[in-house]
Amino acid sequence: METLKKKITEHILKIVSNKTIKIIVCDINAYTDLASEKYNNVPHLDISTIIKNGNEFDIALKTAIDQDEFEYISDLYGFEDDEYIEEEIALDLIYFPDWPNNIDDNDAIIISILKEIVDKNTNLFNHIERFYFHHFGELDLVTILKK
Repeated sequence: METLKKKITEHILKIVSNKTIKIIVCDINAYTDLASEKYNNVPHLDISTIIKNGNEFDIALKTAIDQDEFEYISDLYGFEDDEYIEEEIALDLIYFPDWPNNIDDNDAIIISILKEIVDKNTNLFNHIERFYFHHFGELDLVTILKK
């Protein structure tokens, strides 16, 4: 578990070193269309960034919830922007082979790691306006940080 915590911490701290990033969104995504049998249906923690401000994100989130369509949020991801950063961490250390069982318990582990990173490095998160966790495509976001 310490290896996973260290890996997540390293990736998050690398992201927050970029001062143009305003929002971090961590999601659990279990890829099912990969050519590699090894990673088929193995959950990953995807860490994405958004350079738009928190108010723009709030509007997009409200629209997404009203329309029940996640794409309103993913449209904010600046996939073409130089500032866009995406990291991907295999979660086989805690989820696999249990996946998709015990999701809530395993989510709680990830959420506690993310909150601990923020709590131990508050000064590094001064420019981060929002930090969320969720399962890909779902609109019930867990707030890690919101200013």
